[in-house]
Amino acid sequence: MPADKQPQFRRTGTPAEEIEEERAMKMWNLKQDAKWGKDIDAQKNTIQELARIGAPALTHLREILNVLPSGETRQSCEDAIRNVIGSGPSETKS
Repeated sequence: MPADKQPQFRRTGTPAEEIEEERAMKMWNLKQDAKWGKDIDAQKNTIQELARIGAPALTHLREILNVLPSGETRQSCEDAIRNVIGSGPSETKS
């Protein structure tokens, strides 16, 4: 089971801080789905969704890679990391 704990956020910040907190929570949830999901296609789709976020999701992608066994999902994660690194800094979307 997941060793890391769900981040705790407070809803008292500025609108920009709240948007950032929502994005962080979304990335955390995606990471958990990719790490512990039972459906390979769903895991791969989740990995691709994290890759679309870009550089802010790179740490999560690397963490996912550390727990995935060899196979097509691991390859998808490796490809996503290479794509994020190759694309350089990106504008992020919520």
